[in-house]
Amino acid sequence: MRQPVESSLLELFFLKGDSNSLIRNSCFHYQPRTQENDRLEIGLSTLEQRDLAWTYGHQKLLIMDGTFTICDNRILLFALFVLDKDIRSIPVAYFLFSLPNSKKSVDSGYEYRILNTLFQKFIDVLGEKNSAKFFPKVVMTDINYREQQSVHQVWPGAAVIYNFFHVNKEWNKILKQFLGANGSQQIVSYRKEMKSYIRSVIQQISTMNETNHIKATVINAQK
Repeated sequence: MRQPVESSLLELFFLKGDSNSLIRNSCFHYQPRTQENDRLEIGLSTLEQRDLAWTYGHQKLLIMDGTFTICDNRILLFALFVLDKDIRSIPVAYFLFSLPNSKKSVDSGYEYRILNTLFQKFIDVLGEKNSAKFFPKVVMTDINYREQQSVHQVWPGAAVIYNFFHVNKEWNKILKQFLGANGSQQIVSYRKEMKSYIRSVIQQISTMNETNHIKATVINAQK
């Protein structure tokens, strides 16, 4: 007989036994869907991942990536990553939550408050080191105001930067919108030159790792 999802998760996260001890110890937050709460919430991070978060994320860079299509049950997944000494990305936490019954669109099925809750639960499970709580210096997010708002509220003072993949995607959208193929042959030719030049500047910036160098390139491009 098929069990409700919540019953299966309760067994997975809280039933004692060696077979599921890793998963049980990794679950730092679980909120089942109930009549009072119409959203399923799960936070996962292994003990090793928590150590890695402190080693490579505290007062350093924390990367946040959201995915809205991990299954057909409208579950949203946010993963947190850090970069090790070899600049390799390492996942340190996973936030999963379902879409509220009142929401139809997956990408609109959350607000910054749910991220606040999951961020805070993650901070709490990390505890303190040297009387300090986990606090990244920089957080990289998608171009999404809800993620930015949550980061600013949970870690006030932390810098927020955007994932370059999404920045480049937005630039291409803007270039297509304002420098499309409409107009005379001469205008279209000018637009192609402008798009080519702007894309070359974006490509230059994508290879830079110094803020001052990026600013100088942008200022020079405006002359």
